[in-house]
Amino acid sequence: MATSGTKEAAMAAGSTQVVKVKRELLAACMTCPIYNKLLRDATTISECLHTFCRKCIFEKLNEKDADCCPVCNIPLCCLPVEKLKADHNLQDLRAKIFPLKK
Repeated sequence: MATSGTKEAAMAAGSTQVVKVKRELLAACMTCPIYNKLLRDATTISECLHTFCRKCIFEKLNEKDADCCPVCNIPLCCLPVEKLKADHNLQDLRAKIFPLKK
């Protein structure tokens, strides 16, 4: 059985090793902390790297006196919306693992 260091070395060397992860653990990493559901149009705050649904974070930052991250309260200054960036990689990953139901 490989040790942790051996697994890391194999992965760094381009191994095609498959790692099993529970869907619940992945879902927790892809859940909007405002909406508490899977991310839709993942949008990340560049100052702290917390990610939200685009609609959720825009609505939150448009509230009166909302000028900080809803998770860690880091100040986003006078134009907080300018600190938001679409996170296409996370959104694509979420869509592949958890496709939206129609």
